Amino acid sequence: MKKIYSLFFILTVIGLTFSSCKKEEKKDTVVTLSVVANWKTMAVNREFFLSDQSTGVKKTLNLSDYVDHIKFNADGTGNMSVSGMVIRKFRYTSTNADIHFANVSSYNGKVWVDSPNFMFFINDLSDQELTFTQVDYDYTHQRVDDKEYDKIVTKVKIVKEN
Repeated sequence: MKKIYSLFFILTVIGLTFSSCKKEEKKDTVVTLSVVANWKTMAVNREFFLSDQSTGVKKTLNLSDYVDHIKFNADGTGNMSVSGMVIRKFRYTSTNADIHFANVSSYNGKVWVDSPNFMFFINDLSDQELTFTQVDYDYTHQRVDDKEYDKIVTKVKIVKEN
């Protein structure tokens, strides 16, 4: 009987040894990120692509050709403005990788109209600065320098206003 208990004890110890030494897999953790603030646009660069091109035509936009302020409120709402005039309202959620915009309404100069949802991919974030990329697909093909493009990648740098 002692041999059976000893054998059982040895097998239990060996089993625990192998099961507790298993490597744990690293999982990417998605963290909710706070971007609550009024942000001012500092730089806007666009790159235009056609189909599956790996390099595109780069253009630096005038700040007047893009929204100059983006405001994220603590309640998950926000807006975008140009020269103090709100031109887009939205609801948002943010993680360490992206900002999702939903329930988007845009002002067309006369009335508010529903607009498609969209997303910013966060490239870099600090206490005072946020850099993101927005990718748009234009199936009607944009013309830039007499060439057609169907994918627009916009990289934007914004800073917090105090």
